[in-house]
Amino acid sequence: MILRIIQNVSISQTTEKKGAVSLWQRIAMMEDSRSAERGPLDHYQPWDPKRVGFAAPQIGPLDLRQKYGFTRPVINASQYAQYTDPPSSGGYGYSPANLIVTIHYSNPAATVDGCPNVVDFYADEPYTNGGWGMQDIINVADYVHTRGKKFGVGEQGTLLMIPSTARTYFNEHVVSHLDFVTYTNYQNLYSGSGDNDQRPTWTTLRNNYGAKFDRVWISSVKDGFEYSSLGDEYSNLLGHASNLGINIALFYCGPGRDYQGAGTQRQLDSFCSAARAHGWLRKFVKEIEQHWCCETQVYNPDTCYLHDSIETGNIVEV
Repeated sequence: MILRIIQNVSISQTTEKKGAVSLWQRIAMMEDSRSAERGPLDHYQPWDPKRVGFAAPQIGPLDLRQKYGFTRPVINASQYAQYTDPPSSGGYGYSPANLIVTIHYSNPAATVDGCPNVVDFYADEPYTNGGWGMQDIINVADYVHTRGKKFGVGEQGTLLMIPSTARTYFNEHVVSHLDFVTYTNYQNLYSGSGDNDQRPTWTTLRNNYGAKFDRVWISSVKDGFEYSSLGDEYSNLLGHASNLGINIALFYCGPGRDYQGAGTQRQLDSFCSAARAHGWLRKFVKEIEQHWCCETQVYNPDTCYLHDSIETGNIVEV
């Protein structure tokens, strides 16, 4: 923020000169980079090497990319063209290499061949909620690999955490065919505690699956301040993901209590603020120049009043 201070103006003159500040050419300039955050948001950018993705957006995907720095959307194959077409053609302008495309076991070839240059293909809860068998997961993974692509699954804790015959088979026979595994619940299932903080579960899964547990889901519905009994969990979760060495965070930004309303925007703003604080997103704001009328050359809030605030045209990182 730049402060422009009008010199040697008495209180009576200050009142009279409110409409004529431009006549005072002798000004003092003071720059304070710490104050730049007071300017309005211009945009966020990804903070290498971390990337933020999303699913079920209630905010427009174009805004999520251009304004909020989200680059890894989880989509289905039918959305491929809209997400990759340029904005000038009505699309969202995402790089195909950054898309995560969901796939079905009945016809994986149609999805893979219909989404050129996509690297990551994904099945969401295929075993616990999608009707897939273990062999279906293996078959799809092997097919995707023949095309030089990656394949992974997201699964519930009932498969990944709770001891069972299915869990043993998954770990011993299926995981070796997968490039990545992620956890789709938003509570802790370590030792069956079931509380709302999934960080201990993430730690266990990172220990169990190593680098294959390379991305986490965070939910506006379950982890946001309107729903979680712990309050806003975004900062704790993103910080813990960083501590685990995980570089992909997927934000399920489904409808909140204010469907497509203020609640959704508040959740997004809170998530992005936490992402910036923990090195996931870089924040850029519009620089503001403030014009103050003061009795002295030194700014004093007791003797100065703010005449106006003007955007300088500069974009600064904060």
